[in-house]
Amino acid sequence: MIERHRRGATAFALLAITALAAFLRLFDLGRAGIGSFFYASAVRSMGESWHNFVYAAFDPAGTLNVDKPPLALWLQVLSTKIFGFEGWAIILPMALAGTAAVLLVFAGAKRSHGIGAGLVAALVLAIFPESVATARDSTMDALVLALVAAAAWLLVVAVEDRRPWLLVAWTALMGIVFNVKFFEGFILLPAATVYVAWSWRDQWRVLVAPVLVATAVGVAVSLAWVAFVELTPADDRPMVMNDQSNSELGLAFRYNGLERVLPSDVAIFVPVTGVPRTQGLVTAALNYGVGDRGLFRLTQASNGPLIGFGALIALGGLFVVALRRRDWLLHGPGLFWAGWLITGIVFFSASNRAAAHYTESYAPAIAVLAGVGIIEAWRARGRLSGLLLPIGVALLLGFALFTYDELPPFETRISAAAAVGLVAAFILALATQLPPLARVASVARPVAVAAILVVPLVTSLWITLDAPRGGQVTRPNPIDFAHADVAPPRERSVPAEAMASHVGQTLPDARYRFAVSSINDAGEAIAVSGASVLPIWNEYQRAPVVEPEELEQLIRDGQIPYIFLEGATTYTGLLRDLQVVISGQCFKSSASGLGRGWSVFNCDPSNNPTRTSP
Repeated sequence: MIERHRRGATAFALLAITALAAFLRLFDLGRAGIGSFFYASAVRSMGESWHNFVYAAFDPAGTLNVDKPPLALWLQVLSTKIFGFEGWAIILPMALAGTAAVLLVFAGAKRSHGIGAGLVAALVLAIFPESVATARDSTMDALVLALVAAAAWLLVVAVEDRRPWLLVAWTALMGIVFNVKFFEGFILLPAATVYVAWSWRDQWRVLVAPVLVATAVGVAVSLAWVAFVELTPADDRPMVMNDQSNSELGLAFRYNGLERVLPSDVAIFVPVTGVPRTQGLVTAALNYGVGDRGLFRLTQASNGPLIGFGALIALGGLFVVALRRRDWLLHGPGLFWAGWLITGIVFFSASNRAAAHYTESYAPAIAVLAGVGIIEAWRARGRLSGLLLPIGVALLLGFALFTYDELPPFETRISAAAAVGLVAAFILALATQLPPLARVASVARPVAVAAILVVPLVTSLWITLDAPRGGQVTRPNPIDFAHADVAPPRERSVPAEAMASHVGQTLPDARYRFAVSSINDAGEAIAVSGASVLPIWNEYQRAPVVEPEELEQLIRDGQIPYIFLEGATTYTGLLRDLQVVISGQCFKSSASGLGRGWSVFNCDPSNNPTRTSP
């Protein structure tokens, strides 16, 4: 009977935590608009034809494919086919994945350290602000989170139950992760390798065959789609975006691999020499959630409330476990969770271009170490070990007071939570030295723990209910908008509907309805209007999408009746060679309705205008 009640209480608690996670991720999804226009463009284009769907085409004409694998986008296309092309329908699969991850983290933590740790870990992930923000956007990182949480649980079962052949299923699942966002989900591999090797160090012979098969299966599943694209003749598929060799392998290993890690310049964030106004690109880098590489990247600026507070709970948990459960840490699943956490933090702190949402790749480790640490600190008794919880709570709340300073939406609530929590921590610390106060400690302990969990909960509620979202490329870190001096995003920066209206219907034999001067501008135009749009410049690589000779031929063949150029791009001289072609083949026409900074060029070969220089 007692066991039945315990199971019932666990099920009820898990249901409540999952409901909270679902609310934070699913409530009012429509407020996010259409999400990132970059991915919305791909979703819209992939829904136009099976060819576009299979090759993850960025534009309806299938000129380029998007610079990520297709699996998450396939789910988003399916959602829009069921519910219509709406912003919330694009985001819905990611919000559901983020919610499912809470249950998967519970399973992994419970298998590693028991029900108590499982419930606390699930709660930590449910209210983790970064995960909430990411699940409410159209990037595919929330699906990475769900899949790596499932992979972690499967790995712990395989190792702890001594089922080496289960590693084959694990590597197959990791191959699926690769097809969501390439190497991002592989951050757990170093920790997993050490965990498996150390746990089977005395029985390594039983691993030889399973590991060989598992490796082959993992590589095959990972590279299945990449190989399919590589084996397709280049003329029969879209060009690979952001890889000048037109190779999916190159895209995976260079742009989405080494260039994210190695300390080198990122083209889109480097100002153009001699053009002061492009200093805005540096500011854009900070807004994008990249920040400066370094030891304190997790906790600096807006990263602190979004990621840093949760990461510090996890690091504190790691410290508590190292003191109290060294056997679990060195000879059990703790070895895996701790290695994964440290790898993720080091990667995020040192990598070349790690946006806030990359944290999803190791968020399960943050949640599990936080859960285990809180449980172990809660159980600690004695004059010395009993101080772990109050000291940890005091340090975390002190960090919160510092981090949330000058963030108007949070100041009052965080200060109130910190005041209550610090008082509870003081009483708890006093009770460890004075045994007669044990009864008071039984009240102070849950209040102290609740106080540190209120901090991410308050942040996540603001993200769900109040944080501005939207814009051409949504900021991965919505905490930026909590600063009093940061303006909310503009819903649209490109007059996409005016462009489509300006050109009218596509010419009968034209491949494109019009061309526009950048990838992101094209993405917005495609997402908003559904028109077939050619981007002529790739700001991510700072290179033409089509070479001048090819652009000239497309214009001569009547494939591009209109070209729209944005002033901020043309003034920098980035499009100089392309502008020469445009001025020689097209004439400048009225740009009424497009706003300042835009130029329109009529390239319809049936016209015989007097051409002018752009």
